[in-house]
Amino acid sequence: MSYRFCPLCGRPLVPVRDSGDGRERPGCPTGHFIHYEGMAAAVNAVVFRGEEVVLQRRAIEPGRGLWDLPGGYLEKFEGPQEGVIREVREETGLTVRVGRLLDARAGTRSPVLVLYYEAEPVDGELKASPESLEVRWFHWRQLPWPEIAFAGAREVLRAWIRERFGG
Repeated sequence: MSYRFCPLCGRPLVPVRDSGDGRERPGCPTGHFIHYEGMAAAVNAVVFRGEEVVLQRRAIEPGRGLWDLPGGYLEKFEGPQEGVIREVREETGLTVRVGRLLDARAGTRSPVLVLYYEAEPVDGELKASPESLEVRWFHWRQLPWPEIAFAGAREVLRAWIRERFGG
């Protein structure tokens, strides 16, 4: 959210120098408020069983029609592991046990920090959501690399496969 007015007094924001780091940011001319533009947080999961990984074919832009790891933006006050569980259930029908953090990457097209986690299914049946045209298991040797929507997901998957299978 970008602010144009001070949320305390309603005055228009003007460029002010932040005493903490010296950078110029939008702020209240009376000193009530400085607006810090932040990043959104998102989670993605490498959901696996044995040598297979779940991918979803995206039904929405960006990347409509391409494959991606299940995941999405965190809700307000939601922890990353909670977000993984919610997003994977919403997008795949699976309930997962969240494992270790695999990587954290800044978005290249938008201000987002994506946390990549490993996860294993513990319940549920694979089914597509309105956000997915299709969801399915892929053997790690047969992942559709050219059709994976985002470079970050491809890189995290490749590193995970090298570590897990030496492939």
